[in-house]
Amino acid sequence: MFSIPNRRYTGAKTKLLDSIDTSILKAFDYRDKHNLSFFDVFSGTGVVSEYFVKNRCVINDFLHSNYVIYQGFFAQEKYDKKKLKSLSQEFQGIDSKSLKENYYSKYFGINSLAKNDSKMIGC
Repeated sequence: MFSIPNRRYTGAKTKLLDSIDTSILKAFDYRDKHNLSFFDVFSGTGVVSEYFVKNRCVINDFLHSNYVIYQGFFAQEKYDKKKLKSLSQEFQGIDSKSLKENYYSKYFGINSLAKNDSKMIGC
């Protein structure tokens, strides 16, 4: 199963979670408090928000792609499992080699992602 810590990149705070928690506890012992909020000002991968999710989290990020991920992991809304399964099967059935060049594959396919993967992202 995919989890928030799988979203790794340079600068992710996964290995710092215990230190962050210890630092916060030195300033404020939140453990016995109720109705608190946690503000993750530099959310990035979302690992800090997930760590503190027992509280109400306010997540800050300007990337729409991260917003979508946060909604998927943190939103408490109902979802249609059959629809997700159908979309997954449809996506897996796409032959990326047959896709035409697109903006994403043209500008990002060579540097950071395999060409066919970038075609899938851009389709």
